[in-house]
Amino acid sequence: MHEEIRDLCREFVCALIDGDYHRAANWACPPVSVADTTDQRILLDHDAIATDLETLWTPYAKCGTMLMRPNILATRSFSPGLVQADIEWHQVDTQGKPARQIFSTYTMRRIDGRLKVVQIVSHNEFLHRPIG
Repeated sequence: MHEEIRDLCREFVCALIDGDYHRAANWACPPVSVADTTDQRILLDHDAIATDLETLWTPYAKCGTMLMRPNILATRSFSPGLVQADIEWHQVDTQGKPARQIFSTYTMRRIDGRLKVVQIVSHNEFLHRPIG
């Protein structure tokens, strides 16, 4: 399962870096529930997911972020078709230096034989993961 999630993240990052938001949106299956410390939203279709990704990624790209490296911190399997993953995303700038870290928890369902994101909870963009 860990390798499958890693591969899904790599496909997502490659599409995001290429600016292909519709391809990046393929990692999810609508409707997708998204929550963070300031907002919550439901993305009802593939186009809404792609638009949301573009809206989120554009400011990072404009600030010089050129790469994201996923670090899978933990996974939980509730059944063969339902899993969660805690992922730390390391963003790297154009000089190859760390830019920021983002921590998120993803709930994924197996759909047509592949894991797809159905829920995202973004925790923060702090340097260290909060405890408690």
